[in-house]
Amino acid sequence: MQIDYAGGSCLSFRTKNLTILTDPPENPGKGMKFDADVILESILTDRVEFSGLLKSGAQPRVFARPGEYEVRGVSMSGIEILPTEDEPNTYHTIFHLQIEDLDVCYLGNLRILPDMDIWEETGTMDVLVTPADGSLPSKAISEMISLLRPKIVIPTQVSSAEEVTAFATLLGLGEPELVPSLKVTNKELGEKTRLVGILAV
Repeated sequence: MQIDYAGGSCLSFRTKNLTILTDPPENPGKGMKFDADVILESILTDRVEFSGLLKSGAQPRVFARPGEYEVRGVSMSGIEILPTEDEPNTYHTIFHLQIEDLDVCYLGNLRILPDMDIWEETGTMDVLVTPADGSLPSKAISEMISLLRPKIVIPTQVSSAEEVTAFATLLGLGEPELVPSLKVTNKELGEKTRLVGILAV
């Protein structure tokens, strides 16, 4: 599996048969076009038009609600996070992806701390993708890491190596790995949790 980062909460998870795009930007940069078979949106919106950011011919399926999905052998589970009093009209979905023998937990644009019981639905994860902009307390993310025991933590909402390093330090994960693109297989995960910053191009 290859993972690339395009800024914000937008990543692409690419296999030989499928490309999954997460939370694509409302206003992509000039000339920025994406290839996608599936689009995952972690916050339910009325957005229905994506043609302005997709390459010619792309006709992705869009999943933005809780549920069980499968496309070309990749399983995707959307787990509902209920609104809070602070955000009564905001519905979040966490996605659990099973890609090429890898379990990925994508928190997306999560802005509220979910009940830790929610992780009983997911079990342990190989890869955890979490926002690093302070919207989730670092203590909460550390608790998630302790429960999910991911081998790789990927931050989003970052734009520089300095931000990635500061986030790794905040979580106590030591010096991060900085890469332009990440290729990972189950055999290459290793034993310890490591933070990998994928720097957007």
